[in-house]
Amino acid sequence: MRIKPLNLFQLISLGICAFGVQFISSLQMANTSSVYKFLGATSSSLPFLWLAAPITGMIMQPLIGQLSDDTSTRFGKRRPYLLGWAIITFTCLCLLPFSTTVLMAALLFWLIGCSLNGCMESMRALAGDIAPNEQKTTAFAWQTILSGIGAAVAALLPWILEHFITAEKIFSYNALPFAVQLSFFLGAFILIACIFWVCWAIQEKVPTHSELLKKQHQQKKINFFRLVYHLFQQIFVSIKKTPPVIRRFVPTQIFTWTGIFIIWLYFSMALAQHVYGLPVGVVVTGNKGFEAILTESTVDTGFYFGIYQFVSVLYAMLLPSLSQKIPSRLLHGISLIIGALSLILFSLVHHWLLISLCMVGVGIMWGSVTVLPVAIVAAEIPRTKMGIYLGIFNITVTLPQIAVGFLLGPITAYLFQGHTIYTIILAGISLMIGGLLMVQQVIPLNFLPGKILKKQWQN
Repeated sequence: MRIKPLNLFQLISLGICAFGVQFISSLQMANTSSVYKFLGATSSSLPFLWLAAPITGMIMQPLIGQLSDDTSTRFGKRRPYLLGWAIITFTCLCLLPFSTTVLMAALLFWLIGCSLNGCMESMRALAGDIAPNEQKTTAFAWQTILSGIGAAVAALLPWILEHFITAEKIFSYNALPFAVQLSFFLGAFILIACIFWVCWAIQEKVPTHSELLKKQHQQKKINFFRLVYHLFQQIFVSIKKTPPVIRRFVPTQIFTWTGIFIIWLYFSMALAQHVYGLPVGVVVTGNKGFEAILTESTVDTGFYFGIYQFVSVLYAMLLPSLSQKIPSRLLHGISLIIGALSLILFSLVHHWLLISLCMVGVGIMWGSVTVLPVAIVAAEIPRTKMGIYLGIFNITVTLPQIAVGFLLGPITAYLFQGHTIYTIILAGISLMIGGLLMVQQVIPLNFLPGKILKKQWQN
C-alpha cells in the first residue's frame, strides 16, 4: 500500500519534536563534562562518567523499537512511548540543578540517558513509519534542520545567560554556574512543550476495533515472563538478520562515533587548556582562578557548538538536492573528511575567529551524520521492522562510544599526559578514517577517474 506523502505541516511538526529532543541532547554534550568538573571529578574519570549516554542508548533504542513495533493502541504505536519518556526526562532535568555530588549528577544523567533515548527512538521510528521512501531524506533533513536549530540554541543558552543575565547562583550550596542551572530548567519545559505538540499534530494509523481487541487478547494470554522472553528473542533474531545496508555502515560508524564522542567529551577541556591556559591536571574545585577559566571555557564551548549546529542546519537544507547529484555514501564520506581536517586545524589555532571557522567544518560533518546514514538505512529496511532495525543501527553509534569511555581516560592520562588537545587530534584522525572508508564504498582509494563500484553502493 502506497503511503500518502507528508505535507509541510507534518514535516515541520516532526522537526519540532526533533528540536526538543536535540535541545536536551545538546545541553548534555556542551555541559556534562563541566558539570562533573565543577562537582569535583578528575579529567581522566570523565570518559567513564560519560558512559551513561551510549550504554542507555544501546539498551533502550532496540528495546523501545521492538516494543513500539509490537504496540497497537488507539493513540498509535509510537506516541505513547514518546510522551511517557518525555515526562520522565522533564522530571530528571528539573532535578539536575540540585546536584551536589558527582554521584547524584551521574545518577540523573543515567536516567536522562534512558528517557531521552526512549524519546529519540520513538521519534525516528515515527518519521520512518509515516514518510514514504521518496520523502525519507527530506523528512530526516527537516528533523536535522530543526534539531540543529534546537541544538544550537541549547549550546548558546549558557553563553547568552552568562552575558545578558546577571544573577547569583540559584542554590548557594551548589557549585554549578547560574547559567548552566537555568539552562537545564528551561530545557525541561522546552522539551515537554515540543513533545506535546507532535503528539497533537501527528496522527498515526489507528488499528480497527477488531485488531485492537485481538492484540489485547493475545497480550492477556502471555504472562509477564513469557512476554519478556519473547521480546528479547525477537530482538536477538532481528540482530542476526540485520540487513546488509546496516552491516556495510559498521566500519564507518565505528570511527565516526569514536571521533564525535571525543569532541563531546574533551572539547571544553581542550579549549580551557589550549586557548585559556588552564594548567594540566589541576583540581578546579576551590580555586577561584581555575573555576573562572573553566566557566569561561564552558560558556564559550556553547558558543562554538552553536556555530557548528547552525552550520549543520544550513548543510542539511542542501543535502536532499546534493544527494540527487552525488551518491549519498560519497557525499557522507566527503563530509566526514571535512570535519576531520577542521578538528586537526583546531589544534593549531588560538584566535576565536579561526576556531569558529574550524567549527564550520565540524558543522558540515555533523549535518551529514544526522541525515544521510539514517535516510539511507530507513529507505532499505522493512517498514514493519522500522523501530527495531533503527534501534539496532543505533548500536553502531553507541558501541564505539562505550569503547572510548573505557579506553580514552587511560590514553589521555598516560599517553597524552593529560593534554586534551592531543585527544582532539585523535578525534580528527578517527573521523578521517571513517570518511575514507565511506568514500571507498563508491570510489576505490586509488581515486582513479571513472572507477565507480557496482550500483549496489549507490542510491
